[in-house]
Amino acid sequence: MEQSLEIDFKEYMTIYEIAEKKFNKKSTNDYFINKLKQTILELPSENKITTINLETNYYDKQFEKYVKEMYLKSDVDLFFFNYESKQVLIKELNAFVSKDTFYKYYRKLTPNEIILGGNLDIFISKKISQKLREIIKVVSSKGRWGWRTHTFENYKNRFGYLSFDEVMKKLNCSFATTQRLINEKLLVVSDQYGDRKLFDKDHVLELHSEQEKLIEKYKKNYYSSKQIQEKYNDSFAHYIKGSEDKVRRKITKVDPPLLLISYFGVQMKLYKKAEIDNLWEDYKLYRDMNSMSLEEPFDDFIYKVEQVLNIKFTTKQKNTKLLWYQYVEKFLISTRMSDKSRIIFQTNQFARCTELIFNIFKREIYSYSASEINKRFLNDSINIRRSYQRDFYIFLKQMLETFSIEGLPSPYNIDELCNPKNFKRIKEVATDIYSLEEYHELYNHTNRVTFHKEKAIQDVTNLIKQWIIQNINDMTVVGYIS
Repeated sequence: MEQSLEIDFKEYMTIYEIAEKKFNKKSTNDYFINKLKQTILELPSENKITTINLETNYYDKQFEKYVKEMYLKSDVDLFFFNYESKQVLIKELNAFVSKDTFYKYYRKLTPNEIILGGNLDIFISKKISQKLREIIKVVSSKGRWGWRTHTFENYKNRFGYLSFDEVMKKLNCSFATTQRLINEKLLVVSDQYGDRKLFDKDHVLELHSEQEKLIEKYKKNYYSSKQIQEKYNDSFAHYIKGSEDKVRRKITKVDPPLLLISYFGVQMKLYKKAEIDNLWEDYKLYRDMNSMSLEEPFDDFIYKVEQVLNIKFTTKQKNTKLLWYQYVEKFLISTRMSDKSRIIFQTNQFARCTELIFNIFKREIYSYSASEINKRFLNDSINIRRSYQRDFYIFLKQMLETFSIEGLPSPYNIDELCNPKNFKRIKEVATDIYSLEEYHELYNHTNRVTFHKEKAIQDVTNLIKQWIIQNINDMTVVGYIS
């Protein structure tokens, strides 16, 4: 409600005063203060705490803070007079009975739970809590339930058994997992006392020993998704866990053994460490190769060659490196590409081609014969991408033209080299498994629908124009001859 008349501040409390006096929380705990404000507003109508919104901020001297809302003290006191904390009640009664027993009778009373403060600050009516105290008092002392518990413990200890709860604690398993262990015959029920299952202590210790061995084995050889996230980063963990359909390389996923479900987490897949570590190198290379942090494509090409792929050139390759770099730079300048994805694709192509060329040819390229070059790189039978072969052929052609202009002797004639355009079998990619980077390049390239559509239309238009020009020329020649 809005402030309409002058109020007596002694009749009201600030949010900080409520937090300290009723919850023993510091006024600096902003998270709790905000949750308390929110839950006060959400109280049921029968438990509403009158709130006034001040026109001007009120300075709370005790906590040295300004506030905009005040809460009627009598309403606050009335709430805490009629309700008490569920957690405090559990702690009090757990001194007499187990938590399972507490909840057994608590649920029978069907209490109406009210949250005021944090998510765990649950309050119930004192009428309900008083009834529960009376029930627990009877059950835990002279009641039939108390005697049954006493006799059960004597029986269990006499025969060296463990209870269901003790097994859960020893194996660090949830109720559901422990029940699955029983259903799948890994955990054997040795005896039963009424409706309570009992288990041989030695059998449980053997399971615990096996569990510890499994933990060591799986910790050594497998990652959970959380461990991948901690060792590498969030995006890589998400890439593995949430986008496995996009991972080109097959990843081995296994379910943890039943004894390790509670250790690794429910519904948690495990991944082989060796596979993930290797995939990280591919993933990191892919991210580096598909970034474009430099303004000039040629600078980006050099960065990928020398920093990402870490290609090392020998002194016997220095002139070839210089000529190749000049060729790449000239190409990138002359094409004037503006599409970022296309620039990344092209610089990656050149970077990968560079790696291939300088791994195959360990000396200056002009020290090889034409037949050697054809055998190693320019033929249709070897497993080299056609685009790499075309770039290499054009590079050699321009190198020979440069030699001719400079008056240098040519190591071979261009006609001696095999032209990839004349290869009969069209093969754009190798038949082996793509690298992560190549797969994503191909995926992105093939999905540029608008680009390919426009290019196809342009290609057809050019062919029609050439056909018309050719026909006109043929008609002209025929007319001239006749």
